Amino acid sequence: MPFSPGGWAISYVAVGNQLLPNALYAEGEQTANGLTEIAEAGDYSVMGSYLSGLTGTFTLLSPVLVVVYGGAENPLYKTGEIGRGEGFKELAQQGNADILAEALMSKPGVKNVYVLKEPSTTGV
Repeated sequence: MPFSPGGWAISYVAVGNQLLPNALYAEGEQTANGLTEIAEAGDYSVMGSYLSGLTGTFTLLSPVLVVVYGGAENPLYKTGEIGRGEGFKELAQQGNADILAEALMSKPGVKNVYVLKEPSTTGV
């Protein structure tokens, strides 16, 4: 028995509110936006167009960290280095860039560090 193609959507959570909580369907309501076409004919074009218009391509990433520095030495890392314990772990695991930003401000040659959080840009 053949399987129909799958469908999924990425919905952004902003300030604790999911922007598309029922992107594919809502319990107790009739299907819409291509779900029936997938189930009955394996045609994902309707749902693909619908979801593309709603979600586009979006991936939640950690905050952006911008470092303005002068000099030849990279203040973030050196090739072959395992870690300095200055905040990379917190950035990667928790999305907290503040610890790394504070550590970078004490490095020679660093002019400024910016943590680009939503919805605004802040400087450390």
